[in-house]
Amino acid sequence: MLENKVDLRTVALKLLARREYSSAEFQKKLSQKFPERGEEIKAVRTEFLEKGWLSDQRMAEAFIHDQIAFTQTGPLKIELKLREKGISSEIIKKALEQAFPDSEQQKIVRVLAEQKYAEIKRHGKAKNELEIRQKVQRFLMGKGFGWDEVKGI
Repeated sequence: MLENKVDLRTVALKLLARREYSSAEFQKKLSQKFPERGEEIKAVRTEFLEKGWLSDQRMAEAFIHDQIAFTQTGPLKIELKLREKGISSEIIKKALEQAFPDSEQQKIVRVLAEQKYAEIKRHGKAKNELEIRQKVQRFLMGKGFGWDEVKGI
């Protein structure tokens, strides 16, 4: 029995060595690998939470950073993805407020809008300015930015 626990704990540590997990994702991932050991998984999860090795707050911050840096995703889409990962609304709200001050959000929207506008013009995908503007707005909303940020484009 002790050997099994060490094995489970080793697998859990290897998971966390690769990337941050939410506690819900962590439990789900271990439950898939060890479906018959639910109580042990809960114990390992609790231990890792107490030691600070597993943190929903840290996972949310890292995820938001990556989404902004690599995919330039907006806060609405990031919020949906974090909810899917089992992160609580309070943690999501706090992390998004830190990562997306209004000035930063507007800067990202402006850069993306300029890039998309140039792409549409270059490829002749629109007939007039109104159509181009609408395409840019739809693109930005699809990236996860709200109407308040997009309407001024």
